[in-house]
Amino acid sequence: MGDDDYESLTLEYDIDKSAIGGSTAYDSVSGQLKVCQVVQLIEQSMVIYEDKRLVTVTFLLDADFTFDLNVDLAEESVADVADTSTAVASVQAVKCSAGSTNADANPIAANTELYVCLSSASADVEIASIEEMVSTSS
Repeated sequence: MGDDDYESLTLEYDIDKSAIGGSTAYDSVSGQLKVCQVVQLIEQSMVIYEDKRLVTVTFLLDADFTFDLNVDLAEESVADVADTSTAVASVQAVKCSAGSTNADANPIAANTELYVCLSSASADVEIASIEEMVSTSS
């Protein structure tokens, strides 16, 4: 006796990826997360049918990364610099002094800290935070 309205059941898993690394259900060597799935058909508080099975989710963590290992750590000399630079998306960077956001045109002396102030040159761009800043020379 089957009921055509109830022939299949679709289960979806919502996995919190940020919590996987610390979970005992995750094996970092195999990249697998193993969980126990229990599905029950219940009618009037009685279990009519129960299906238990081990579900294994395999994460493919392989990626094709390329690293530039030609890092020059040779000693460099510091030159006096007083310049303004405009970055992508209308972000401006200027040399400033400690505790001030005003541009400072004075040359920077050797072995002193360089303070850089960033600002938006466009009302369409708002700087929320800075995650990384890289110094490059041309």
